[in-house]
Amino acid sequence: MEADTDALEFNQKIWKSAGRTEAGILHARKTGRITEGQAEFYRRHPARWYGREAARISWKAYSKLTRDLPLAVYNRLTMNFTNDLANAGKLALKAARFLASTEYRTEAGRDYICGRIGRWETDGNLTPEEADFYRQKLESEKISAYLPDFGVHLGIFFASKASYLAPALYALHMIDEAAGITIMSGGSIARGLYTTARFIQSSTKGMERPWIALGVSWIHVLGSLAYPLQLSRTGTESDRKLGEFLVYDTFTSIGRKIPIYGGENTTTEHFFNHIPDILFKNRTLTYSQQPEQKTSRTS
Repeated sequence: MEADTDALEFNQKIWKSAGRTEAGILHARKTGRITEGQAEFYRRHPARWYGREAARISWKAYSKLTRDLPLAVYNRLTMNFTNDLANAGKLALKAARFLASTEYRTEAGRDYICGRIGRWETDGNLTPEEADFYRQKLESEKISAYLPDFGVHLGIFFASKASYLAPALYALHMIDEAAGITIMSGGSIARGLYTTARFIQSSTKGMERPWIALGVSWIHVLGSLAYPLQLSRTGTESDRKLGEFLVYDTFTSIGRKIPIYGGENTTTEHFFNHIPDILFKNRTLTYSQQPEQKTSRTS
């Protein structure tokens, strides 16, 4: 095992120290896409290499749009039709309950946050004490007031994933640029309009106005952090910790989902995990004053 580890380290250093062109050529050679003679040729003519890669990627994208995507859509429409119909009915029922019931939206927000806390605890990035602290904070008056709104933002976020089809629809000439931009911005627009309505409602009732949430809600993708950021700035000192946790969790998830360079426990994930440090200077939890308490990646 030591010999294999040393060999792995040796080869990784060679690969990581190579430039982007050499790394790409080396990868293509190791995966059998080009011969050693071709590799030497492309090293002498890097422009030809990038031309080859551009053509390969373009052809791959064209194949996916003209063959793989239509085939996947056809299979999706024709296979398991009964199950899909039943699932569509369940989804419609959940959507109706989500729109009609504040309690359902509250539970949706609470279940999501509990799931994220459980994920961090399972991964060993939160101690059981820290996880219990966050779960208990879900019952505080301040956080409970924001849970329905957070649930709505979650619903908008998941519904807006359908907008990822916009580039494919545009490439197939099914929509124009204006429609594509509108579809891609649909989640931000819906989230911003909802938060604006809630802001007006809070103002008329003499309640705390969510200024931070109002501004952040219009931001693409990161607008889902509107209420966690609102909580992290306006809640009690201990309530703010849950808002901070959700911000860190979101940025960490982005780093984990980035293709190729991202993933669990990668440098990319850790980089994104530290971005909220710009907003939150002190990462220590307040539920325990014990200096020996183990700290998490959000602490």
